[in-house]
Amino acid sequence: MPASGASIADVARLWFATAFEGALRPATELLDGVACRVLDLEARSTKSPYAGAILWLGAADGLPRKATLNLASGRPAKEVRFTAYGRRGGAVVLERMEIAHLLPSERGLRTTLEFLSHESRTLDPGMFEPAGARALP
Repeated sequence: MPASGASIADVARLWFATAFEGALRPATELLDGVACRVLDLEARSTKSPYAGAILWLGAADGLPRKATLNLASGRPAKEVRFTAYGRRGGAVVLERMEIAHLLPSERGLRTTLEFLSHESRTLDPGMFEPAGARALP
């Protein structure tokens, strides 16, 4: 199972805002009864482990609900479900996500990540500008 362990790390450290360019679909879609805005994403770098993705965000709250991560061939590699949110220190935080491994070598494997603690940090406001975002790892 080493291959899936490495791929879990890829998913867990993926920053959608810095790894992908996105195009918003014009209409909302229902996902598990929740109206979602849908983004079609393309990797900013050819070094990215995933060439593209689709991200579903709750239309009312903006929280991620689901993501599919695709290889350069277009084949889906992972499906990520953001299954539990909570409140800590007045902020909404992700508490659990589930990853379904879709490649033939990993088919049937599922991984659940539970986030047991969160740490607040002050962010540099420059990271929200194009030049600052491009400088992020």
